[in-house]
Amino acid sequence: MAAGMRFTVMLQLMQAVYTLALDSNFLPLLQSHSLLVKDTDRCPGCERTQQGEFSNLLETESNIPNKPRLRHVREAEMLFVLELAVSENGNGPFPQRVGLVAQLEPGSTATLVLEGPGMNEDPFSFNSASGEVFVHKRLDREEKDKYRFTMKLLNSSGFTLKEVAVIVNVIDQNDHRPQFLGQPYVARIPEHSEAGTKVLQFSAQDEDDPNTGNGELRYSLLVPSPNDTWPVTFEIDPNTGELNSTTDPARLDRESLPMLEYSVVVKVSDNAGSDAALINTATATIIIEDINDHSPAFLETSVSLAVEEGTYGHILNLTVFDDDAPGSPNWLAVFNITSGDPYSHFNISTDPDTNIGILEVIEALDYETMANYVLIVSVTNEVPLVDRTTVGPNATLTIKLQVKDRNEPPVFSDPVLVMEEPENMPTGTTIIKLNASDPDTHNQGFRYQIGSDPAGWLKVNSNTGEVTTTTKLDRESSYIQGDHNYTATFLAIDNGSPSATSTATLLIYLEDENDNAPMLSPTIGWACHGKINSTVALLTATDIDLPPHAGPFSFSLGPLATSVHSKSGHAFRLNHNKRLQSAWHIAPLNSTHAHLILQDKLPKGQYLLPVQVSDSGRPMQSNQILFNASVCSCRGGQPLDCISASTRFLSFPATFLLLLAILSVLLLL
Repeated sequence: MAAGMRFTVMLQLMQAVYTLALDSNFLPLLQSHSLLVKDTDRCPGCERTQQGEFSNLLETESNIPNKPRLRHVREAEMLFVLELAVSENGNGPFPQRVGLVAQLEPGSTATLVLEGPGMNEDPFSFNSASGEVFVHKRLDREEKDKYRFTMKLLNSSGFTLKEVAVIVNVIDQNDHRPQFLGQPYVARIPEHSEAGTKVLQFSAQDEDDPNTGNGELRYSLLVPSPNDTWPVTFEIDPNTGELNSTTDPARLDRESLPMLEYSVVVKVSDNAGSDAALINTATATIIIEDINDHSPAFLETSVSLAVEEGTYGHILNLTVFDDDAPGSPNWLAVFNITSGDPYSHFNISTDPDTNIGILEVIEALDYETMANYVLIVSVTNEVPLVDRTTVGPNATLTIKLQVKDRNEPPVFSDPVLVMEEPENMPTGTTIIKLNASDPDTHNQGFRYQIGSDPAGWLKVNSNTGEVTTTTKLDRESSYIQGDHNYTATFLAIDNGSPSATSTATLLIYLEDENDNAPMLSPTIGWACHGKINSTVALLTATDIDLPPHAGPFSFSLGPLATSVHSKSGHAFRLNHNKRLQSAWHIAPLNSTHAHLILQDKLPKGQYLLPVQVSDSGRPMQSNQILFNASVCSCRGGQPLDCISASTRFLSFPATFLLLLAILSVLLLL
């Protein structure tokens, strides 16, 4: 066909027919490449490709200007797609020709340009004069499987007249071995599984092209081989890699197999397993897993024993045997007392290491309540038996247990006795009668005895249990504990051999009485000479009795006051010496305190004042002390020459007068 000759191509897309006017320069390309037509207006997304011989579709047109161009008909978008191919891992020499993408007629002023990533840079180049594409290095399909370029037809002014897409496909070679996924492989198959049971799924991948034989995988067994005589056999699906058991279920018995772990070696081949295939292997550990197909059984079906009444804890071991896997739920025994324990006195636990049943008494056995037991014990496993497995005759045990009588201690009807009594009750008062009984069937005799009596206040009649006082009980005693309680214990001792003893505790709450006079402090004070209305001391009253036998307290001065000097002493009665009587005064502060005040000026010296304090009890209790008050010189509010309150610093006459004053006070009380 002459250069510049026009031809048309008629294609049908959907129900529209397109007529494309093309330059004859592109005819060689149409003979060997694809023509892609898209109508983006009428049918977005629709396209049709025409490839191969176009001779029957060509019509020549004459008198067309010698200017290559593409005319759109019905606004159809037309694009040439030129595809080349190059094999990966090429050995060169480089540069190596890939192929021809276009060729201009001799004398044409047009220019061909091929653009895109990788063109005219690593790894491709384009000869615009010859229209050839070259590769400059070895390619790796797994790194990049195709390269996309754009070929442009430019006029002499550099204006783009036409564009053609050029794709260079990298052809795959079998250069990667398949790799197993998910290693290591470990699988378990229950014993007695049916033939055909899935054991494990092998999975591999190949980086070569999955659309070629290079990525087509096949699985096969290396170990066991067909010649191996394993008691357990397997097969693998060559296409999926699924490993299945082919062993007869009766032979797949964990308890009779010579070994319970098997190492299976699987080969995976690419290239559909051909002789040229690349291979890899993986090993899987297959474990034959136990199921509960054996019933536990007692070594004996009956046992007898005797146990003393009152016994607690472990009394018997129950031994069973089980052929299932030791330590597994299929092997571990579970014991149940199905009958013979109406009062729930017994319990059976399992030692997980030995599978021995431990029979224990959890509620003390009483001979007088029940002397003989017949326990029926069954044994199972933690998980149920599988189908078709029956319970054997030795799965039940009979235990004949005799309770042996022993000397039991007497029993107090009230092991803790609480009572309330007034303190100071008369000696010999009976405060309570103890009551105990003997639970033994032959009803032995017993006696009462004091266990503890810290103050020695009590005694007990050994026959009747009557408890009486041996002295007055004092609430203020150091033996009283806590909330006014006195605690004593008493024993009931039988005449068995050996004897048995029980204990009762007596708590006595003592009611308070006003049997203690209040105490007064301090007993010494001072005032500055020449000052009036001076506080000599803050008087404080205390009482070991409880309210209402304690405060509020009343304070007063007694009828006798004594003045003592270092060289001579003078004694005065307050009611005889008006000045002395009016000089001292007690001013109550609250229910427990009062101020002793010097209201007048007195000569320096010591004054022994009778101070009396009384409680509020009935009958009232009073106490009187001699308060040693000193009148002395002061400086800055501090005493300078106060005479000591101690009589050892007094002269003999002063000491004599002091003792006389004290005696007078005592005679007045």
